[in-house]
Amino acid sequence: MSLHSSRCLDPATYWRDGWCAPCGLKPGHEVSPNCGFDDDGGLHERSLKPCKPRTYNDGTKPSCSACSSCRVGSEVVSPCTSTADTVCSPITRIKTTLFTITRTTTSQPVSKPDMTLTSFRPPRTSPGGLPTLQHVPTLVCAVLAINVFIILLAFLIHRKWRRGQCIKMCLYRGAAAENHVLSPIPYLVSEDHPEDVLSDKIQSASLQGVLDNLDVLEELVILLDPETPGIKNTKHLASLCSFPSPWVNYVYSMKDSKSPLKAVLERLISSHPDWTVGHLARLLKEIKRNDAIAVLNSGLAPRPGGYF
Repeated sequence: MSLHSSRCLDPATYWRDGWCAPCGLKPGHEVSPNCGFDDDGGLHERSLKPCKPRTYNDGTKPSCSACSSCRVGSEVVSPCTSTADTVCSPITRIKTTLFTITRTTTSQPVSKPDMTLTSFRPPRTSPGGLPTLQHVPTLVCAVLAINVFIILLAFLIHRKWRRGQCIKMCLYRGAAAENHVLSPIPYLVSEDHPEDVLSDKIQSASLQGVLDNLDVLEELVILLDPETPGIKNTKHLASLCSFPSPWVNYVYSMKDSKSPLKAVLERLISSHPDWTVGHLARLLKEIKRNDAIAVLNSGLAPRPGGYF
């Protein structure tokens, strides 16, 4: 792979504003070396290229991966696409040997016919239309085989439905964060010193703990990333940290693949590794986002067995 940058040796990054910025990711595509840019900002090729046939990328990696093939003894549940790998499932074959109890007399030999599921014949019935007693074991085995097949089929359908629900929920969250107008949640926090609601242990905790706590991070992303008129957001937070405006605009342009707030927090931790939650709370106070401070208080509160 030929790199366009001599400063950024990671092909998934490119030189911008004095540092190696990450390239944007997109499902079904792979990142061109250094996003197609050289160290002087010249564009040599498109930043993203569609995945080649028989390869895929779900949007979590810079490069496409080869599609998997189902092993012997399994079947394809969902074929490989440009955004998802092949989904395989073991083939379950049920073959039950059925035995029939045959009434015999002393003058007739006992026979044991091969009654497999594939050669099963309907049992004889009595004049009243009910199966005779000699065929009851055959019916029981047939019913058990059918029940096992139905349970297996229901499991496969349920698993496919769960996958569909997960994808639907992810799309809904993305649309909500992009289009839904959010307003600050009214928490009982002091207007003069809103960070005082945080305990000393929370304020002194490392800022990395906010990134590690996915529940708290998700709530902060939903509150701070949307651009709502009259409400300060992640852009204002980055401005207080003196981050370059072009960089802020860049992370917002990559909003579909990565949260701007997460990018800001990662850069803060990289620039100020000694910063704590208390530092973040004071920044949130400056942009009047007491609702976000309340999220830190409720989400990072001590729990049995440890914090966060």
